Amino acid sequence: MEKTLILLAGPPATGKTDLADRIKARHTSESFLSVSLDDVKEEYWDTYGFNNAEEKAQVDASALQEWFRRLDVAMADGPQIMCDYPFSAKQHDRLAELADKNGYRVLTIRLVADPVMISKRYRARDLKPTRHLAHIVTHYHKGDVLEDRSKGDDLVDLDILVDRIKNRGYDTFELGHTIELDVTNVDTVDYPGFLAKVDEYLDDPSSVATIAAKAGAELTDENLCSRIDYTLLKPTATWDQIDAICAEAFEYGCASACIPPSYIARAHKVYPDLALTTVVAFPLGYMTSSAKAAEAADAYANGASEIDMVIDQGMVKARDYQAIEDDIRAVREAVPNATLKVIVETCYLAQETKRPICHAVEAAGADFIKTSTGFGTAGAQVEDVYLFAQELGGRVKVKASGGVRTKEDLALMSGAGADRIGASASPRKLFGTR
Repeated sequence: MEKTLILLAGPPATGKTDLADRIKARHTSESFLSVSLDDVKEEYWDTYGFNNAEEKAQVDASALQEWFRRLDVAMADGPQIMCDYPFSAKQHDRLAELADKNGYRVLTIRLVADPVMISKRYRARDLKPTRHLAHIVTHYHKGDVLEDRSKGDDLVDLDILVDRIKNRGYDTFELGHTIELDVTNVDTVDYPGFLAKVDEYLDDPSSVATIAAKAGAELTDENLCSRIDYTLLKPTATWDQIDAICAEAFEYGCASACIPPSYIARAHKVYPDLALTTVVAFPLGYMTSSAKAAEAADAYANGASEIDMVIDQGMVKARDYQAIEDDIRAVREAVPNATLKVIVETCYLAQETKRPICHAVEAAGADFIKTSTGFGTAGAQVEDVYLFAQELGGRVKVKASGGVRTKEDLALMSGAGADRIGASASPRKLFGTR
């Protein structure tokens, strides 16, 4: 891959760090070096301190020059480099000079959003106790404490933010090849589509997608078919449709047929030798743990040998990983002999939550972590499958589900590390008549 400097630009509090993590997750080479201006500023604040706004500005100016120096040194070694900051004209020319000197192409990813929304996120971030205090005060020395962070005298309100965006050009900064992403509503951002554009520009032979495609291409049709949970979970599904799904799953040697709980008893009677998967707390996941356990026990008693349960996204948003673990464990204890798969709905997960969720799933004793219900805003993504497989190391298996429609999709997800694939596409159409 050609040497690249990625600049994640745009106003503060637009999710640049999260996007950086998403980009890194799609590449296996560990080649992206982060050179953070904020890290240098915080280091300088702790080292030198300041007594007023003028001194703070002087320390910031010195930190900027030190950051440029460190970036120059890093570029001399030739790694792929990623920097995130509300870049402005103040940094533009020097960045262009360093890129040219060291033979780097530049990709600027400019995140933009409605100023009112940015202001709310900015204030929430500044009030967090983990945020370096010097960001919000004009008098600071290492060890200082401010019990009520809302009293900070350098907090940024909406008027100040709008003025800075306009006069510093946060939302117009560009250097090299520039692409823009509107993150006003992070829940509706098409991250997979956007990241595909970034991948196309980077053209990295060590990307997760490239590695997965190569590994998946070596798998036989029989191997791919044996990974499939042939799925029909539409709310309007009839018995005739379920019957056809089960018959085809059995004929093609699929891992199981995944069907609604209401059809399990009948399907088990008609197809006693076919593994049956059903779903619990599907698709929203916010039933109580006891209700999930009861639903799982009922399904198992009716003949389901595999249970796909949905976790509570409210627990995820609250970062309450112990509650997630307890929720899963309640179902695990209710059906100790069933294969338990835990649906984490990756389309709603912040990048920073994915590894802790893996650990909660493992600690609770589940057999699989599953990407998606197929009812969310997006289905399985190859980088998530790869991350789960690498993080869990085979101790817990991975099921990719949602949007897997072609044999190429099956191969890609399998190559990324999926042991099981949830697919509604007909095996007969995928693999031909047997």
